[in-house]
Amino acid sequence: MNFFNLVLINPLLNLLLNIFSLTHDFGWAIILTTVLLKFFLLPFAYLAHREEGRVRQVSQRVNRETKGIKDMIEKSKIIQNVYAEEKFNPMKNFGVQIIQLPIFIGFIAALNRAKLIIANPFFLGLIDLRLVNFYLALLAFLLQFLLIFSQPAEGRKIAFIVLFFIGLILFRLPAIFTVYWLALSIFILLERKIFHWHEVKFAVKPVSEKEASLS
Repeated sequence: MNFFNLVLINPLLNLLLNIFSLTHDFGWAIILTTVLLKFFLLPFAYLAHREEGRVRQVSQRVNRETKGIKDMIEKSKIIQNVYAEEKFNPMKNFGVQIIQLPIFIGFIAALNRAKLIIANPFFLGLIDLRLVNFYLALLAFLLQFLLIFSQPAEGRKIAFIVLFFIGLILFRLPAIFTVYWLALSIFILLERKIFHWHEVKFAVKPVSEKEASLS
């Protein structure tokens, strides 16, 4: 835990407090720190985005080739063959996603400490971020719908189930975390739009077998 404090939590807390000293608004300090972190993680986010496209591509092929097959052993062999031919490692996408997780957890821990340090944790001079704010929570919840509809249709069913549990959490969180969630959600939404625009504009193809084998 001391290593986690030294490497992640303390630097993130110092960054947040320094930005707060410039903005004198805790809400804006959270938003700007979140934006800086997301810019830092942008290459990983783009790699994850491309890997998600490859996962969908391979999953569609698996579904086509296993359609109508009920024998689980035979189906398993087909899936293994598809993975081998596509040079596909299902753990790679998970690995790309998990790289970003410690930073987000570290920032949540930094926020938790910052609310005890800052004497006036307000947003726009009106919203006390130590308290639950229904309207911010509702806005964050509605943004999750936009995020769900910005992803492919095949993943939406599970996403709506997850959204139910997110809703249970959002309406119980102090607004300090809701503001962070809002900033993160807006950035992710814009990020997906930009990635999609980039792929259409420059005709970027999904990750090829050769690229997958080299990475």
